Amino acid sequence: MKSFVSKLTGLLGGKLSALEKMTTNQLEDEKIRLQTVQEGFIRQVNDLEAKKRTLFEEGRKKKSALEKQAIAVQIKQVDDEAKDVVKASNILSRQILVTGKLSQIKRREKLLKSEGLWGVIGSVQPEQLEQFMLDIKVKSKQGDAQSKRLLEILGEGDMETEAADPEISKIVAAMEEAGEEELTETAWENIEKNVFKAEDKEEPERA
Repeated sequence: MKSFVSKLTGLLGGKLSALEKMTTNQLEDEKIRLQTVQEGFIRQVNDLEAKKRTLFEEGRKKKSALEKQAIAVQIKQVDDEAKDVVKASNILSRQILVTGKLSQIKRREKLLKSEGLWGVIGSVQPEQLEQFMLDIKVKSKQGDAQSKRLLEILGEGDMETEAADPEISKIVAAMEEAGEEELTETAWENIEKNVFKAEDKEEPERA
């Protein structure tokens, strides 16, 4: 049976066109589609983790070592499957971040064109975006004015994974600290104050 990682190319569909040929609506639709697929992966991981626990409970009650070993093999298989799904979900996370960045760039197309910068980025293929952003960051640090201005318009421009993004890590930490009890209004206000600072918020631009 193929792993979820090997199936992922088919799930993602064909390659997107160059940014210049895409619309904001197409990018938003693609992002929603990817998020829907990822939600399915997350549900599957939860089901597999529950199955693993059930098998463990069953195995620990067995009397013979042979029976315990047989169930341990099943648990290992379920665990491997869960890891495959997690890998696929992580790949989707990267794709969702790239699609979001492409959408951000597309919303700022008019400004980029007005400053003569659209030609620099308009022909970039989606799969080349991460390398492109790294290249212009290097050029900016080397004093290239065009690259520096492009980064200013696009924001920070780092294409980090969700797991490596310090802001996302901060949100996850706040979730874990809050626990599963119902969140009070005061607790939420504190989270907004400490995690979602007002100066970090930005009004969305119109396409």
